[in-house]
Amino acid sequence: MATTDPSDTPIVSPSNDVVINTKIQQRYDSLDKWIISNPILLQGEVARVRLSDGTVRTKTGTGSSTFKQLSWDDKNLYISDSSNPIPMNDGNIQWGGTNHQASFGPIDAAMVPRLGANRFAFMPADAVEVEYSNDYGATWIDYGATNQQKSDLFSGAQVANLVIGKHTVDNPANIKDYLRITITQSKANLYTILQKFVLYISTNGSSGTRVTIKGLLNKDITNDNAYVTLVEKQDISGWSGYNIINESSNPIFGAGADQYGKLQFIFNAQDIRPSEVYGSGLTVYNIFGFGGVGWTTPSNMARNGHIYSYDYNQSVTFPGAVGTSVVPSADSHLTNKKYVDTKFNSLTTDNLKNGSDTLILNGNWSF
Repeated sequence: MATTDPSDTPIVSPSNDVVINTKIQQRYDSLDKWIISNPILLQGEVARVRLSDGTVRTKTGTGSSTFKQLSWDDKNLYISDSSNPIPMNDGNIQWGGTNHQASFGPIDAAMVPRLGANRFAFMPADAVEVEYSNDYGATWIDYGATNQQKSDLFSGAQVANLVIGKHTVDNPANIKDYLRITITQSKANLYTILQKFVLYISTNGSSGTRVTIKGLLNKDITNDNAYVTLVEKQDISGWSGYNIINESSNPIFGAGADQYGKLQFIFNAQDIRPSEVYGSGLTVYNIFGFGGVGWTTPSNMARNGHIYSYDYNQSVTFPGAVGTSVVPSADSHLTNKKYVDTKFNSLTTDNLKNGSDTLILNGNWSF
């Protein structure tokens, strides 16, 4: 916006061009108003943003990205010490700062297991579809991934070992080969905001490896052509290694019409090295999702950041079998021993006879 001060006098240059004294006001507003309006900023246009603590940050437009899609200009943060600014690093982080309402920051997530949990952990296998392509993604074929592979992929219990094009060391992948992994929200029992993805992969002889992440809104759930690209052709690497993908638009994965009902992760490579020297091709081991509150989650791990649940009396419940690599000693508490059933196929409350003073078990405890 340009304004002319009435007291300013136009200046005539020697070339007879008229120069007008003006004041330029850049677009300036509070963060919440910028997020609500979420405009597409012109190429080079600067948005000045007032944060809740009074500080001002800026974003610069690209001509195509919305405000929420743009990164902050001040990527390198400093602790100001007048003439001697100190780089912001883990040794200089201090307590205090901005308070959060209905939100939390990454440091909070690191400190509080429930806030920092992998929301994808132990997702039901039927919520996950794994496909591969050998023709640049023109056609897709079911990978035949097992339920354990699908669980391992998102829980990290083990690595899933899913290769682009479903190739092996003896039959390595090429640039035509892709891998696509789709999550369906209605089957995943997951309602959250996703702000960060962690991908554990191995290039295994591939180079130019990358991932594209897409989302499909529930209102378009039957239209596979309506996928929205959230992250496009992001370079990934490591043999093996972790890759951190930050999602600035903060997609909500939920059941609402304008929330995402499906997420897709599409992997490919732009070059494959000789198989006699290298491996089978880009391999995906694990995919984790972080960022928002877990309003609904598929497991204790996805909700709490640990696999067990507990109550006010500190009683702990595990969702699966509990084992130990240590042989219990003779004076260990009975609940630490394995019960060996000699009469019933499975031990349930129906197999027990509960008298006024006696609980009768037909079996023995092994040490």
